Amino acid sequence: MATHDSDNPVQSAATMDVFTQRLTDIQRRYIDSLPDKLEQIDRLWNKLRFFNWTDDSLKNAVYHGAHTCW
Repeated sequence: MATHDSDNPVQSAATMDVFTQRLTDIQRRYIDSLPDKLEQIDRLWNKLRFFNWTDDSLKNAVYHGAHTCW
């Protein structure tokens, strides 16, 4: 089992490098996904704005949207 010595500057620097690389990868993937997300939002908005809303249909749509990725 690997141990972590927070007093070891080499190990701490390596850990920070790995963390920074992972964070950078997450940021890049998020930024890369934005154009697709905007298209998805636009498609959904075009569908939803012409829907004949009732209280129940609105509640169901909000519930569904809050618990899924649409």
